[in-house]
Amino acid sequence: MDATAEALEAIAAAAPRADFEVPALAASIDGDSGALSAWVQAHIAPDAYRGELKGAEGALEDRRGNSLDRALLLAALVKAKGGTARLARTTLESATALKLAETIAAESHTPAAALDATRIDPILAALESDTRINGAALKAAREKAEGEAAAASAAGDALRSKVTAGLVGLVGSRLPGETATAVMLADHWWVQVEQGGVWVDLDPDATTVGALSATETMDADAVPQSEKHRVTLRVVAETAPRGGALTTTTLLERTYDTADVNGRILSLATQPLNAPGLDALAATKGDIAADYRAGTAWLPVLVADGPEIQNLIRDDGAILEATDANIQQQTGVAAAFGGNTSGLDQIGSGEEEPAEAASAGQFTSAWIEFEITAPGAPAHTERRVIFDAIGAEARANGAVPEELTDAALAARGQALRDTYAIVIQGGAISPARAASRFAASVAMARRFVANWLRGGASETGPLYPDEFRLPNLELTAWAMGRDGDVALAGTNIALLRDTALIGDDGLSMIQVFDIVANPVAGPNGAARLAAGVGDTVLEHQLMGAPDGSVNTAIAFAADLDAGKPWGVVTPDDPAALDTLGLAPDAAALIRSDLARGAVVVARPGATLADATWWRIDPATGETVGMTAAGGSEAAEYVVAASIWVVVFGGAIKLRCERSGGRQGGQSYAECAAASYSNPFARAGEAVKKKIGGALDAASGDALKGF
Repeated sequence: MDATAEALEAIAAAAPRADFEVPALAASIDGDSGALSAWVQAHIAPDAYRGELKGAEGALEDRRGNSLDRALLLAALVKAKGGTARLARTTLESATALKLAETIAAESHTPAAALDATRIDPILAALESDTRINGAALKAAREKAEGEAAAASAAGDALRSKVTAGLVGLVGSRLPGETATAVMLADHWWVQVEQGGVWVDLDPDATTVGALSATETMDADAVPQSEKHRVTLRVVAETAPRGGALTTTTLLERTYDTADVNGRILSLATQPLNAPGLDALAATKGDIAADYRAGTAWLPVLVADGPEIQNLIRDDGAILEATDANIQQQTGVAAAFGGNTSGLDQIGSGEEEPAEAASAGQFTSAWIEFEITAPGAPAHTERRVIFDAIGAEARANGAVPEELTDAALAARGQALRDTYAIVIQGGAISPARAASRFAASVAMARRFVANWLRGGASETGPLYPDEFRLPNLELTAWAMGRDGDVALAGTNIALLRDTALIGDDGLSMIQVFDIVANPVAGPNGAARLAAGVGDTVLEHQLMGAPDGSVNTAIAFAADLDAGKPWGVVTPDDPAALDTLGLAPDAAALIRSDLARGAVVVARPGATLADATWWRIDPATGETVGMTAAGGSEAAEYVVAASIWVVVFGGAIKLRCERSGGRQGGQSYAECAAASYSNPFARAGEAVKKKIGGALDAASGDALKGF
C-alpha cells in the first residue's frame, strides 16, 4: 500500500499542470497580453457551436473551443497575469461568418499530448524494483495490459468501420448533408484588455474577421445563463393509488453548467432507510428477496460538491421532505446518516415532529432524468429507468396493477440499492488532468487503507482531490475523449451503474456502462453517425465485456456476418415496427424513440433481455446504440469471497488475521464485524458502499481486477 501510494503520488506530481490549470499555464507564458492571445490562437483550435460549453479550463484541456470559450480562456489568462479583461460580443455579417467557417474547416486540431514517458517511466521502474512489493508481477501485469489495449484498439477500429458502413448503407439517405457552420459562428466573442485606461481588442480570429465594434461587453463571470450549456439532473418517482392513475414527483433535482462540472465524477445512490445493510444480507443469503421486499422507505443522495438530499419516498408512494425528523421516523433511529446530518442540504430545518403524509397507494417506478439545454435550441430530456414495476407496454396501455407482485417488490428493493457514477462533459479532459486526479485519488485511498491496517483510527474515508470524488477508470477514460478527431458539439453524458447481487458463491457485481448523450460536431450526418458507432464500440472495450453481452455494435456486426438483416423503422411509418416480431416491452421502448423523431435500426425477434437497436437523429446524425437499459452495455463480475473481503479489498481479512489487529479475546468474526462498523459508523450505508468501492479499487483487488 505504501509503495504504490508513493508511486501514484509521484505520478500525480509529474503531470504538467499547465495542461489543465490556467494559472500554471499563464505562469509558463512569457510576455504581455498579446503573447497570451498568440498562445490561444496557436494552441486552441476554433470550433463552431453556440454558447459556453467548455469554459476556460475546458477549452485549455480539449485544445479547442468556439469564440466564447476561447475568449473565456484568454480572459482568465490575462487575469492570472494580473491584468484586467472583459468579454466583447457582436454579430458577424454573413459573409464574414462564412469566411470564418472556411478557415475553421481548414485548420487542424492537435489534442492535448499524452504524458511524457520520461516523467513516468522512472517512477514505474522504481516501483517495480521496490522490495516492498512483487515488482515482477506488477511489471508483467502492466505489460500485458498495454499489449491487450493495443490489440483492442486495432480490433475496435475494424469493428467501427464495418458497423458504420453497414449502417450508412441502411440509413445514409436519411442523414443530413454538409453542416452549415456559418450560422453558429455569427455570434462572435473576443477579449478586451485595459491598457492605460483604454480597452484594447484581443481576438485570436482577428486575421479572419478584422476589426470589430462590440455591441455588448461584460465581465467573464457575467455570461448570461441563456448562453450556457446546462444539465438538470432529476430523480423522479412514479406513484399511483391502487388501480388509479399514475402520477410523477421529483425527489431530487440539481442543475449544473456543463463547463463547471466538465469531466468530474458525480455520484448518485438511493439510501434504503430501513432495509438491512450489505453485511446483514450476506448473513441471510437464503432469503435475500424477502429482505429486498421488506424495504419501506428510500432517500436519493447526490454527491457533487457535497451530499445533497431533498425528498424521501415510502413504499406506499407517500413523499416527504428529507428533514432530520422525517428520516428518523422511517429509520426508527437517528442512523440514516449516523445522526449527523449537518452536511446534507435540506437537513436540520428546525422541524421537530415528522410530517404526516397521505398514502398515494404504491411506489411503481423511478428513473433518472437528464434535461439538456443548449443556447438557441429547445431542451430535450433523456431518461434512465432505475426500476419499473409495471412495464413499458402495460404503462402505455394504462394497465396499472391493483397490487405489485412479490417479484416486483423484490426487484424494486434490489434496484434501489444500485449506485451510479456520472460524468458530464463539454470537452475531452487532458491526459495530464486524468492522470493527476486519478493517481492522487487512488493514492489517498491506499494511504487510508494502510493506516487502517495498522490500527489507525479514522471515522471517514479519504477526501479526494479537486472534487474528483471517485477513481472511476471507465468514466475517466471516456472523458479523455473517444477519438482524437471528434469535437463535442454539446453536453455529453455517460454513467456507470453498479448492481450488487449476493448469492451462495459470493458477491456478483453487474456494471452497466450507459451512453446518455453524445452530440458531436462533424462535416455531415454520416461523420456524426460514425462517431456514435465509435462510442458504442468504446463502451464495449471499456467494460471488458464478452462478445456475448448485449452490445449494439457487437450484435449488429455479428448479424451482418451471418446475413441477418436488421429492420429500419422511421417516425413516419411506425407500423413497420410490428413486422420485426419484438417482445411487447421492447417494442414499447422503441416506440418512444420513434415518437421523439428518431430513425431506428433494430434487431428482429428480440426479447426485452436481448433487445438492441440503433437510435439515429435524422436531423443531426447523432447515433446511440440502445438496449432496454439505455445506451448501454452490461457486464457481470463474480467474486467468490466474503462480504468483508469484497468491501475492503482484503483489508479487514488482513487486519483481523493478525493478532495485533484484534482487541483482547476478540474472535475473527467479532473483529471483522467491529472493523466493518466502527470506521464508517457515522457515514451511512450509501457512503460506506462508496468508500468501500474506492478502497477495493485502491487495494489492487477490485472486482474487475483493476
